[in-house]
Amino acid sequence: MKQLARRYCIWKNIDKDIENLVKSCKDCSSVKHSPAKAPLHHWDLPINNWDRIYIDYAGPFQGFHYLIVVDAKSRWVEIKVLKRSPNSEITIKLLNEIFATHGYPLVMVSDNASIFTNEEFKYFCCTNGIKQKCIAPGHTATNGLAERNVQTLKDKLKLMTFENLPIHLKVQRILFRYRATPLANSKSPAEMYLNRKIRIRLDAMFPHYEMTSEQKIKPRIRIIQVGERVRTKFFVNNKLNWKLGVVT
Repeated sequence: MKQLARRYCIWKNIDKDIENLVKSCKDCSSVKHSPAKAPLHHWDLPINNWDRIYIDYAGPFQGFHYLIVVDAKSRWVEIKVLKRSPNSEITIKLLNEIFATHGYPLVMVSDNASIFTNEEFKYFCCTNGIKQKCIAPGHTATNGLAERNVQTLKDKLKLMTFENLPIHLKVQRILFRYRATPLANSKSPAEMYLNRKIRIRLDAMFPHYEMTSEQKIKPRIRIIQVGERVRTKFFVNNKLNWKLGVVT
């Protein structure tokens, strides 16, 4: 939050003011996380975006299930909302929708839920060249990225309980804000994944420069001087002809 604010405005003690604002927010306090019990399992950072992804399900929560997919390198997140309990067939369908945009990953990390370990899902991974890695039972920290985003989604949805919006619109807004917010390295998931910042409402505070019609690039016109020798073309009986002449 502090890094996002500093992109658009600055004043003395801005960090302290934001911290005090968050501390005084009852809704924020109600979803505050407990301290981590143990350090998360260490994974090497992938070379490319989308080389390794983490997947997990959240729910049932507020009457829906949520498939969460997280890119290991950029922290880009995709979320799909389901009205009914998921199975392997539905999961494969939703993953194919995501992969149609991002392509197939090299490695996919999940827990040992039967949805991800049955033959149908294993065949899906095998036929698409995806190496499947399932975390050891009792070691959920191995799938830490997905686990954290599950909790983040629940916290954000709790804060939006009294907003009269469809669940799909709530999830879209959560994703939009998350993708635009800088992480610990001062870059947002959008910057790391798309190589650019995505425009948000705060950008409307700054004037947007747009070239006027006079400033736009015009085609170059050659200026011919008096006395210059030229060749002109003309048609006779639909045949192209050229004639030498002098500009007067």
